[in-house]
Amino acid sequence: MYGFSAAAGPDGKRKWWRSLKAFAQMPRFSPLKLMEQSTSVIGVNLGRIQSRGAVLRGELDELFRMYASGKIKPAIGKTFPLDQAAAAHQYIHERKNIGKVILSVK
Repeated sequence: MYGFSAAAGPDGKRKWWRSLKAFAQMPRFSPLKLMEQSTSVIGVNLGRIQSRGAVLRGELDELFRMYASGKIKPAIGKTFPLDQAAAAHQYIHERKNIGKVILSVK
């Protein structure tokens, strides 16, 4: 689980009511059920981890290894040509994307 972006609106600012709604919609987990199923839930705040370069590098390296081995497949939401980078940013800013937004250099 990465981030808590639902707490921020299209303007990028957090509002208490939006944060409360996002928190209320967050799934709940039972520690005993997670242990029974040998499952884990991990949260990472990239805004705080970026100052810990070695940790961030290790996490990114592991993600790239998982991608290369086919263990994870990112969902591609939309692809924009590089000359439409501003439109791609606006698309993300307006929270229209589901999945990754790609800039293509072809």
